Amino acid sequence: MGRRRRTFPDPSPSPSARLPLAVPQLEDAVFELKVRISGVSFKNSRKVSRQDLLGTLYDDFWTEGLEDEIEVELRPEPDNPHDPDAVAVWVTAPEEAAGQVGYVPADQAAFVGEVLEDGRLTSVEVCELGTGSGARVWGKLRLKVRGGDDSPDAGTPQVEDAEGRVYDLYE
Repeated sequence: MGRRRRTFPDPSPSPSARLPLAVPQLEDAVFELKVRISGVSFKNSRKVSRQDLLGTLYDDFWTEGLEDEIEVELRPEPDNPHDPDAVAVWVTAPEEAAGQVGYVPADQAAFVGEVLEDGRLTSVEVCELGTGSGARVWGKLRLKVRGGDDSPDAGTPQVEDAEGRVYDLYE
């Protein structure tokens, strides 16, 4: 006996019943991008452990509910010998955790670099900090970007799984 497939009526109204919507131009929209911080297990150019800096942020600020005191800056590194599109992630405050804590992942660095160059980044903040195996600290950033020709499509809702993989909601 085969499985019967249940069908449900389409809940969307007929095309004639839909109201016209004002769609903002991409240039006027602001998009949020979540970016993990990569390279967190290495020392930075000042030979300071990025794990020590992230650990200070996590222990002294994140777990105490003081995440608003954490300030982050993105700095392009066009002379980086490994990747000319590299974008470094620097913590600028609090002072005891200030320093380079990692990079924007290589597969997102070119886009983020263009956003920085075009002046379309409106804000960057730490949105997640946590610990993994061996007490290794990891982090994610939330970037707010003004729209442009290369901006992501705002009409496709996305979800993120526990491992940080992003999927289109309707795929």
